Amino acid sequence: MSVQVLVASMHQNDFELPKQMNLSSDAVIGNQCDRNSIDEIDYKNFKIKYINSTERGVGLNRNNTLKYATSDYCALADDDMIFYDNYVEIVEELFKKYKKADFLIFNIDEKQDNGRRVNSKSKKVNLLNYLNYGASRFVFRRESIVKNNILFNLNFGGGTPHSCGEDSLFLRECLAKKLKIITVPYSLAYLSDNRESTWFKGFDEKYFYDKGYFLGTAHPKIGKLFARLLVFRHKEFVNDSKFTRKEVLNLIFKGIKDVKKNK
Repeated sequence: MSVQVLVASMHQNDFELPKQMNLSSDAVIGNQCDRNSIDEIDYKNFKIKYINSTERGVGLNRNNTLKYATSDYCALADDDMIFYDNYVEIVEELFKKYKKADFLIFNIDEKQDNGRRVNSKSKKVNLLNYLNYGASRFVFRRESIVKNNILFNLNFGGGTPHSCGEDSLFLRECLAKKLKIITVPYSLAYLSDNRESTWFKGFDEKYFYDKGYFLGTAHPKIGKLFARLLVFRHKEFVNDSKFTRKEVLNLIFKGIKDVKKNK
């Protein structure tokens, strides 16, 4: 198959996920649970591989699925996504259209607006706009990622010390390796529900500290400049928190400073 879906999941105790997600391609399911094993099943003549692991961390989970991927194109996914019947054809057609693209970023349809950035047109992703996209929207040429040795950072994302940022760091690494990334105004899947975030607990002290730690990791030389731009653009950092603008910046700066301290 030209397309494989690489799913990050937890505590799967049966083989119902391919049906729940309406998969119509091969898939690798990273299942963080209480056992270490590999299961392979056939589902509608597609090969589904479960990588069961007692390790934790979403970045590690995604790295494990990528390790076992064999397709031309890899579509990253979470287990609350339901794919449209024609998602394989959409991926194939768009990579034919954008022959020089290494990486496409899709939309995800959802019942209610959660503030997710929606692609209204195709455009190139660069260092000024790469912070807007989550990993479950990523589809890439496997060869481009593997030959450049690009992996998810294990210190960021659910189940790690720093609650988010693994997807942005992945994009940052792709840009550093000169991969061509394009957003497209198409959806491959929709969310089955709007479940509560496993990591976002509001704009609290840890959120801003982790944001700083991410910026210090992604942009060690100009992290403070990015911090000021983010606070300027995101009024909710102040409006929806108990902190003043100066306090928000100080929390972010502390995270940036600690990156240098921990090197």
